[in-house]
Amino acid sequence: MEKPVGEKRGFSHDSRLDRHSRGLLGPDGSAVHPAEAGEWSVRTRTSAVDDRLRLGVQFSIDRLATLLYGVVAVLLCASLVFEFAVYFSPDLPAGTLLHNSTTLNGEGNIPALFSVVMLLVCGCVTFLVARLGGRSAHSSSGPRYWGLLSAVLFLMAADEWLQLHETVGGVLGRVLNLFDVYAWVIPGTLLVLLFAVYFRNFVNGLPAPTRRSLCLAFFLFVGGAVGLEVGEALGFLLTGHHGILDILLTSSQEVLEMLGAVILLRTLLLYVRDFLGFSRTQLMVEFSR
Repeated sequence: MEKPVGEKRGFSHDSRLDRHSRGLLGPDGSAVHPAEAGEWSVRTRTSAVDDRLRLGVQFSIDRLATLLYGVVAVLLCASLVFEFAVYFSPDLPAGTLLHNSTTLNGEGNIPALFSVVMLLVCGCVTFLVARLGGRSAHSSSGPRYWGLLSAVLFLMAADEWLQLHETVGGVLGRVLNLFDVYAWVIPGTLLVLLFAVYFRNFVNGLPAPTRRSLCLAFFLFVGGAVGLEVGEALGFLLTGHHGILDILLTSSQEVLEMLGAVILLRTLLLYVRDFLGFSRTQLMVEFSR
């Protein structure tokens, strides 16, 4: 992510070619404000300046979020198709490659990988916000909170891939003789409450749009991870087996977590663009000698 600045070494500030390369001209050649330059298309930019090769991808934040919403929808549909196929056709092996690769109630498969990548990206962007917030006069919240939030997201990514909460739940379930692997919701709920109390002042100090979106992402993720997990545990206790209700609850739980991660990523990117003074959002890889 780079901030729109004045003349850069190696570029002619007045040339139209330069304005195109920096995203300041629209598709029709008309001038575009830097804040809007990344919103009309997705482009790849390559330039060679001072023996340096720059490869950059400039993208629209809203279009990126729309793409990620679409990925979540595809993952949900694929999971439900194979889950119900296995449920209604007992002769169909439950361990088929397609079922194991697409089920939302699985480990180390495509949906789990998507969730882990989303949490890792959110953690990286949050860490970037912590670094930028410490140097920007536009930042109204302490970098310390952003840094801690980044660490929490990285831990959540590790937990999503390694299923650490289920291991803890299994141990607590045997100790307490309650809820089996779902027993992790007891300490999980306490941690969520402590998290909410600790970050309350931090969230209140954020700009209103960021605060609202951040709270929405939090409630979606926690509602899926903890709220629906309680419903799944109660359903298992009442019926003694995993049926259609369990499939629907598990799918809803995972989808809510994914949607929360997508909304969080969009919120962080908009915060960087609109409130930290970086009007252009660009991924850049630079090779130099």
